[in-house]
Amino acid sequence: MLPGPIVGLVFLALAAWFVAGSPPAALPDLAGVTVHESRISTAPRRTALTDPPRIHINGFDRTCMECHRTFPSNPDSSKKLMQHTDIVVDHGPHGDCLACHHREDRDKLAGLDGRPIPFSQTTAFCAECHERVFHEWVRGSHGRSNGYWDETRGERTRLTCTQCHDPHRPKHPAMDPIEPLPPPKTLRMGEPSAEHAEPEPESPLRRALLRDDAESGGHR
Repeated sequence: MLPGPIVGLVFLALAAWFVAGSPPAALPDLAGVTVHESRISTAPRRTALTDPPRIHINGFDRTCMECHRTFPSNPDSSKKLMQHTDIVVDHGPHGDCLACHHREDRDKLAGLDGRPIPFSQTTAFCAECHERVFHEWVRGSHGRSNGYWDETRGERTRLTCTQCHDPHRPKHPAMDPIEPLPPPKTLRMGEPSAEHAEPEPESPLRRALLRDDAESGGHR
């Protein structure tokens, strides 16, 4: 059995070896980094339509069918609109109202098979075309979750597609993600090691999801 002083010297030598053998990563200078308060707000970016949908038009709050029941739409989508002139459509290759809205019941959306879908199910409706993004939203890597990740401790709520995206122009305004700040340097954590720095631009969560889907044969 080694005497106590020798054991202490061995541990001291090992500690010195670990410190010398793992050079610290270069940390970015965070001086002057600012984030607009709207980027960290927990509130929805926009107000989603209710079910049935109601909009303010000609001084009144009306459902879609209050007008469309009386004034049928022109099937020629190239004609200039007399109403809804504030809407700019920039969503996929179709650019047609009836690509998403039900032809007979304008208080409903239209699934790929033509079935009516209520506005209360917009997330499932969007998933028919945006399957990959929907799976990311379900797993938490897309969109925003408020509350608790561990739902045994409290409620977790997710913002729906149309609470963030304009369904007519989903890329506007830009929905670029915020790059996370580096972790703090604390006595317990020490300096992050350069050899453990993350070399890839995508998050570990996203890479894990891609790997799981590849192994299970899922579509992404």
